[in-house]
Amino acid sequence: MYYDGDRLDPDDTLVDIDAEDGDRLVLRHQQIGGKPVIYLSSLTELTAKVRLDLVSQWELSAIYPVVHIVHKPSERLHETIEWDVRTCADGSLVQTDTGLEIAYLFYEAATWTISTIFTSALPHLRLFNTRPHP
Repeated sequence: MYYDGDRLDPDDTLVDIDAEDGDRLVLRHQQIGGKPVIYLSSLTELTAKVRLDLVSQWELSAIYPVVHIVHKPSERLHETIEWDVRTCADGSLVQTDTGLEIAYLFYEAATWTISTIFTSALPHLRLFNTRPHP
């Protein structure tokens, strides 16, 4: 949770942060997409280019093997990555620019849900749920 551009501590109350009635708090919740693994196989050796484009609501949070992320100025597409690999008869892959032998390609993507909360006349309200999860 953020107030006036600063991240808040779990123990903060509205009094602690000098919030006034009607001030705005911003809640950012990160959602992580699945952890997709991309396998390529061929009975014969071949060279392949694997390209991944993310829409603007998502951003890459992990890539293996590491490649350059191209940021797109498009409203529809946001980030693009490309792997250049060679398939091997044993099912492994070789990243062609580094020679790295790998079993698969991997990426993870994240998105943020942003909610706005307006303060009320409850100055001692705890800003975070401090109850332990069952």
